[in-house]
Amino acid sequence: MTSEIDISICRMVPAAVIRSGIQRVFVNRLKRAKEHVRNVVIISPWITAAADPACPFSSLVQVIRSRRLPAYFVTRPPENSAHTKAIDILRSCPTVELVYNESVHAKIYACTAPSPHGFALLGSANLTAGSLAQYEIGLLVIGMGPGSAIVEDLANFGLRHLRTRPESEVIKKMDIRSLRNVI
Repeated sequence: MTSEIDISICRMVPAAVIRSGIQRVFVNRLKRAKEHVRNVVIISPWITAAADPACPFSSLVQVIRSRRLPAYFVTRPPENSAHTKAIDILRSCPTVELVYNESVHAKIYACTAPSPHGFALLGSANLTAGSLAQYEIGLLVIGMGPGSAIVEDLANFGLRHLRTRPESEVIKKMDIRSLRNVI
């Protein structure tokens, strides 16, 4: 016997379907969240850096560095030079914690913050330059009302679940002395 799902709550969650530029949407919303950000959680099996400073990865790293935001990245161990280059950039960010998990396939971009500033993107796009040219889709959930619990759940999938799995390896810890005052 299956239980019915109460879809009425789905209609109450402020959300939007993002059809392109998923990473850009995330970075732009992160910039607008300003001082309200508690932390950033990025789960992407593959991450690449592009030479273009306007690429989403470069923009994301710039926001994390300039605002000294606590950021948690969960990815697979790099298998190519582009992924290695991105990992090297993340290693140089004092407020970044970097975790390897060979089994990760989820793509989650989350910003925890008090309502209404928190948000999360769940979708198909890796944090790569190549995904900008692919047909990708994502669901943006705004951290208001019932959406707040969903944003927290998505962030906690990385923070509390993936980071603590036996197969996960913390490659780089965050330098907590480098953090700004976090709410």
